[in-house]
Amino acid sequence: MPISRHLTICRQILTSLCAADIGGAGFLQKGDRGMERSLQSLARLTEDEKAILYRFLAFTDAFSVDWFAGREGMLPSRLLSVVTFLVQRHWIRKHGSAEGHYEWTANAPRQEILKPVPAEQMSQYYREAVDTYEKHRPHGDEDVVKIANLCLLAGIDEKDIDLIYQAACIEERDHRISSAIGLYDRLLDFIEKLLDHVPEERAGNVRAMFIRTVERRASLSPFYPNLKKLYPSLCRALDIAHNLGDKNSQASIHLLMGQNYWMSFQYSEAEKHFDKAWQLIRKTKNNNLFRMGLQSQGLSFWIRGNFSKAIRYYERSIGMIDSPAAGDFSMLASLQLALCYTQVGMPQRGLGLSESVYRHAEKTNNDPLAAFALSTTGLILLEMKEYKNSHVYFSMALDISKKEAIPMAEIISALGLANIECIQGNDDTAAQLFKIIYKIRKSSWYHTFNITPAFETGLMLYQKGIHFAELAPVIEYVGKITKEQVNPLLYGIIRRLQIQFQTQSDPAALKEKIANLIELENHVRQVGETFELAKIRIEIARLSLRLNQWPEAEKYGRKAWSFLKPIARSAYPSDLMRVIPDEDLSGENHLFDAVIEMGEALSSQKAVAPLLTGIVTFISRLTGAERVALFVPDHDAQDLRMVASRNLAQDQISDPQFKVPMDMMRSKIANGDGKIVHFKTDHESRIGFHDVIITPLQLDRKIVGALYQESRFFSFNMGADDLRLLSAMAPQIAVAMDRTQAHREIARLHEELNQRTRSYNEEKPDAAPLHGIVGRHPAMLKLYQGIRKVAPTQLTVTIYGETGVGKELVARAIHQESARSKEPFVRVNCAALSESLIDSELFGHDKGAFTGAIKTKAGRFELAHKGTLFLDEISEMPLQTQSKLLRVIQEKEFQRVGGTETLYSDFRLIAATNKDLKQEMNRGNFRSDLFYRLNVAPLTLLPLRERNSDIPLLVTHFAKLYCQKYNRIFEGIPEHEMEKFMNYTWPGNVRELSNMIEQSILLNGPRITFPEIENIDPAADAGDTTHQRLEDVERAHIIGILKCTNGKISGKNSASSLLGLKRSTLIHRMKKLGISIDKVLKTGS
Repeated sequence: MPISRHLTICRQILTSLCAADIGGAGFLQKGDRGMERSLQSLARLTEDEKAILYRFLAFTDAFSVDWFAGREGMLPSRLLSVVTFLVQRHWIRKHGSAEGHYEWTANAPRQEILKPVPAEQMSQYYREAVDTYEKHRPHGDEDVVKIANLCLLAGIDEKDIDLIYQAACIEERDHRISSAIGLYDRLLDFIEKLLDHVPEERAGNVRAMFIRTVERRASLSPFYPNLKKLYPSLCRALDIAHNLGDKNSQASIHLLMGQNYWMSFQYSEAEKHFDKAWQLIRKTKNNNLFRMGLQSQGLSFWIRGNFSKAIRYYERSIGMIDSPAAGDFSMLASLQLALCYTQVGMPQRGLGLSESVYRHAEKTNNDPLAAFALSTTGLILLEMKEYKNSHVYFSMALDISKKEAIPMAEIISALGLANIECIQGNDDTAAQLFKIIYKIRKSSWYHTFNITPAFETGLMLYQKGIHFAELAPVIEYVGKITKEQVNPLLYGIIRRLQIQFQTQSDPAALKEKIANLIELENHVRQVGETFELAKIRIEIARLSLRLNQWPEAEKYGRKAWSFLKPIARSAYPSDLMRVIPDEDLSGENHLFDAVIEMGEALSSQKAVAPLLTGIVTFISRLTGAERVALFVPDHDAQDLRMVASRNLAQDQISDPQFKVPMDMMRSKIANGDGKIVHFKTDHESRIGFHDVIITPLQLDRKIVGALYQESRFFSFNMGADDLRLLSAMAPQIAVAMDRTQAHREIARLHEELNQRTRSYNEEKPDAAPLHGIVGRHPAMLKLYQGIRKVAPTQLTVTIYGETGVGKELVARAIHQESARSKEPFVRVNCAALSESLIDSELFGHDKGAFTGAIKTKAGRFELAHKGTLFLDEISEMPLQTQSKLLRVIQEKEFQRVGGTETLYSDFRLIAATNKDLKQEMNRGNFRSDLFYRLNVAPLTLLPLRERNSDIPLLVTHFAKLYCQKYNRIFEGIPEHEMEKFMNYTWPGNVRELSNMIEQSILLNGPRITFPEIENIDPAADAGDTTHQRLEDVERAHIIGILKCTNGKISGKNSASSLLGLKRSTLIHRMKKLGISIDKVLKTGS
């Protein structure tokens, strides 16, 4: 009878006892006294029973008594006794439907019970719980997290690393960020200590895990920044990545360092790391890193106040269809860029961007990101003086920020609300909201608040005479900000407020204010046309009116109006409308010039890729649309395909609220209806409607696509003239679309042709050999496929094969098939260079580096720049040089011998060897780290004796080649001669075969005979393939060659040249086979 069955009976009895208040009732008393009595009752348990209790407690939520069955000292009676004890006190209850499963109740005084247990002993119990869980529970996500937390309680062991990392990733994915951070931090603490003493054979994996963990932990910093704790780990991870030559990790870590400095408001340090990351990223092929690098460069330009460049880099990062790089910081960077768009006069683009981030946050249940997105939308609407809508967004952001404890989002949204309340005269409410500024230290104020509400509210309250203790430092602080401390735009905001809120109002003071504002206008103008520049001009116009200087008031008023009119009319103050002439107040459309501008832009754009993105960006700026997209018919999918967009992601077009526009576009294209449609849709958004324009794109009376525009906050107000102009622009867009589609179709057909060619070559054994490589053996066909696969990549290739099999030919084929084919192919025979010369040969040397260095010489690394470097017989390279080579492979940087200048070479490395590098590594002759760097894409060439079927092809190939070379007529190969080739084992492989045929044609003419191998017994050679028999054949063949050459080993027509072997290799083989030249010449054997 299982223990769980015993316990079921016991539980039934206990339930009856508890219901009757018999025996255990005293332990159910509430309050401290009842708890005290319950704890005192622990003394009734024996030591063995207490040990069982502590093991139960090691499971933090639930356990099964059957898990303990059969363990030493855990008799069923003792287990029953402890379970009875716990049930009586209502500390555990039945868990689920399975028998014997219990869970802890809220009544259980877990901490009090465990207090007297030594930490070391409890750690052992937790470790037992880990082992038990792994044995008895399935490893679903929830179980992985439970086991990981038990590992933390037990004390982390090296074998726990992967599981804890997996648990942290699960918590991060499910947005339990504080839990994920706790797991990452504990794991980092453990790995950092482990790195100091881990054995070398395991060090590689531990280092890689450390880098991954640091990257994941640091990526969570946007919402929970802790630079002080993270910085040492980031620095160590950077050192490890540098030593490994891992440029991707180096770039990623520099980006993360920049992000953490950014979130800590240390912008100058952030900029340094962003720039270092960008330098590394440009040397890699990592697309996601490249996009993140572009975004970081955008932030760097934002720091410097160069908004136009910031936007340009951001636009490059998101591609044709709007989709920011993954990660919370990338999303926050997008929100920062949304404010950039707003400042330079594209607030609708900014609104669309912040809404896009909010939708992503909603889909992924990322409340912190949602809070930042909502507060960004609030800031943009506030800049446009849309107070009602702005208040809605700030309020939503504030609620989420408080709930999720996100200080920065809470501060931004509260200050935005304070600004609105102050403008609307609710000064007490504004003052209470404004006090939130003290949630961050004063030294971070000017870093944090590049937004008007941060300072304007305080100055407005102060001017109204509302003085409270927290306000004075803000006023003092604003008064001290200098031009050198901040970027031009932020300085413009603060300096304008300083001038605006000066109390003097006599004519002399007003004139001084105007002069200061004009000086400020010149300073801010370097950023370009911005909202802030318009505000400065509005203030100049106001002051000019007070001095009755109407021409000046009109001049600056009109400048501000021309900027605000197309994007935010409500932001222009009503009291200055009188300085604007009537013609400027009319509904004059600014689209006329746009038609010409777009035509010029389309005709000058030579590259196809930016063409469509340029269109949607231009339309967004032109019409004020928040979301813009271009759609074309997808005949394969029989639906519409989005080919370019801004603020509309691919996954959003399948949302239910997008069904009406999609159906309308389908209908327009299907029916050939070229009429523009303008309509509003109700939506469950915070504003209540979407204003939509769909423009069919017609070319040669055929609808080739549709332009989609949408606005949530503002109506397009398109009159008849506006619609006509939009119709005039549609054909220009259609031409661009057609041009792009044609380019894509050409690219598709080209790829289809390439695919067919690849398929043909893979399927046909007699396909054209690759760059002189001859063979139809299955192993050779597989080799051709391998060459075609690795050639287009930048992977390091190592070619394995015996001497003479054609390793250099394969290396040249890889080079010719690669994008580097027009660049140099540089060969280095490592076996032919002495230790004293190899460094100079590889690295080059400066003049005077050593005796005989009479001039500077470029090394092979330098010569191979942009091409391919082939290191033949790399196994012969000295260990000291191997170490230097590893560094060059990792960094692509080196110094000449005797030089100090660091040189860079972008080469593709191919290595070859006739030895087993792994065996050489185990013997200590080859560095393990270099082996793993080289052995990325290994290719193996079979010896000729193992692809015997290729011999006729090779013989014919070489015979024709040398007949042409020596002006002979190829007369074919006699059958009996071919039989000799087929039956010979070819110790010198293809090189020996080639040399033998060349020698025969040179000496005998086109009719090929080979007397030196006539005496080989074909049957014996073909039938006996043992190692001993091969040695006999090899010995006989070498002796025969030595007889023919009268014992000549090296030089022209020597034994080594006929055999296709190096002199040293032949001597080595002769010694091994016991061949003496003197004996051969004297006795013939």
